[in-house]
Amino acid sequence: MKADIRHCSICMLNSMLMEMELFHASDDLQKKEFHDFMQILTGQEGVTPVELQDPYIRRLHELAGYDFYQEQREKDDREMMKLTDQVEEIIRTSADPFRTALRFAIFGNLIDPAGQSDKTPADVLQEAARSELAIDHSEQFFKRLRSARSILYIADNAGEVAIDKVFVDFLKKNCLPKDCQVFFGVRGAQVHNDARVSDARLVGLDRLARIVDSGSTYAGAIIESSSQEYQDAYFQADLIVSKGMGNYEVLEERRDKPICFLLVAKCIPISSHLGVPRGMPVCKINLPEETD
Repeated sequence: MKADIRHCSICMLNSMLMEMELFHASDDLQKKEFHDFMQILTGQEGVTPVELQDPYIRRLHELAGYDFYQEQREKDDREMMKLTDQVEEIIRTSADPFRTALRFAIFGNLIDPAGQSDKTPADVLQEAARSELAIDHSEQFFKRLRSARSILYIADNAGEVAIDKVFVDFLKKNCLPKDCQVFFGVRGAQVHNDARVSDARLVGLDRLARIVDSGSTYAGAIIESSSQEYQDAYFQADLIVSKGMGNYEVLEERRDKPICFLLVAKCIPISSHLGVPRGMPVCKINLPEETD
């Protein structure tokens, strides 16, 4: 998916401002970095949003010199963990546990202070309880899960990973073959508030899956730019589960693997690309060309 410079540039500049304030960059430094990044934006219409923002992500790492999202990520992880017992009980008593668990996994994507949502963990419960999917390929997704020997579950945000843990646990107990190997993909470096290895371990995902990090600063799973371990997990998987908008932006054109996209369309370019109203949840599966 290519960036829409009209919308993506505004979103990135807002995010850049918020993040520079997190590590207390001076006004003069902020102005300089804004000017430099706006120069980079010129003539970049043909790339994905993930590729478009990578230069400023790298630059902020260099300027800050530390993980300035760590405190926020841990807070989001722990706040969402407080709700997982309630989520599990709702799933257990639901008339359709799989679809209920799926909706919670998708709505976990609303925990995103660095992106297009200011939802709290409690908000997520309410949203998941009352909303239907704008694109619903859950039956196809379920069938793929039942026969998968290996899956790569690609995470998005911290906080969200606590609900991912509930969903992965549900899938292992109720949907996946007993010998199915589950890989859980996270970012290899600080990228906004995206989940890292420490977040996956904090919520307990290391007890359910093999954690693999991308080894890159990209805010989406660009497979050929990822670590060898991450690439191996992708190419050996029978099914990819992709969370969030950044991963959708870089994976939606691929047809080498069945990929199930679980996300909320939080911005205009994504909602337009999917053909759904902004703010709506989506479960969309793309299949390899030979099985379309």
